[in-house]
Amino acid sequence: MYWAPNPPKGRYNTLSIASISLGIGALVVSLMGGSSCVLFCFVGLILGIFAIIMGLIALMQITRDPAQEGRGISIAGIILGTISVIIFLVFILMALLYVLVFFIMGPIY
Repeated sequence: MYWAPNPPKGRYNTLSIASISLGIGALVVSLMGGSSCVLFCFVGLILGIFAIIMGLIALMQITRDPAQEGRGISIAGIILGTISVIIFLVFILMALLYVLVFFIMGPIY
C-alpha cells in the first residue's frame, strides 16, 4: 500500500516575521522609555512604525500569494506596533500636560 506524500507547506513570509520581531522590540523599548529615558520612547516609536508598515506589506503579499503563510504573525506585528505608537503618544501627552501644569501653577514644593 502506498501513501500519498504530504503536500509541501507554504513558507512564512519574511516581512511578517520581521514585523512581529520589530513589534516585540518596539513594545519592550517603549515600556522601558516610560520609566528611564525619553530617547527609548522615540526609538520605540520608530520601531513601531516600521512594524506596522512591514506587517501591512506582508498582509498584501500573503493575500496575493496563498502559498505563503504568516497572516496571523503579521497581524500580531501590526497590533504590537500600534500599541507601541499609542504608548509613545500617551507619554508625550503626559509630558505636555506636566509642562502645562508646571507653567500654570508654578513649581510644586
